[in-house]
Amino acid sequence: MNSGSWEATHVVGASKQPGGKYEVQLTTTVSVAMDVQSAEMGDSRLGGSLTRQGTKTAAMDPADAASVMAVLGPMLEEMEGSIRNSLDRVYLTRNRTIVQMIRNGGDAQFEQKFVKELSTAVAAAAL
Repeated sequence: MNSGSWEATHVVGASKQPGGKYEVQLTTTVSVAMDVQSAEMGDSRLGGSLTRQGTKTAAMDPADAASVMAVLGPMLEEMEGSIRNSLDRVYLTRNRTIVQMIRNGGDAQFEQKFVKELSTAVAAAAL
């Protein structure tokens, strides 16, 4: 992989619930792009985006930043991890299928190596 980017946008909302708890809604959109050059495949640019939503009910004090971050921090980490895994499982596997169709029965070992390299690149870019 020559270059790549991982951009995440998080939108958070909270609504007060009975008992001093808040329902926190998180919407995360991740855009990923990769420029790949290899002798076997030539130049390729892969990109896409994925949006996920989640909610959590928790006790927190909205006036206390530490209290808010104690709820939001783990939510954000879990959401990005989930998206990273989804991209790895769905998006890169789909690209492997497309490459196989284009190559029409090409070298399976090469294709597996290429998908593994892309998976590693996505995981590294997400960290």
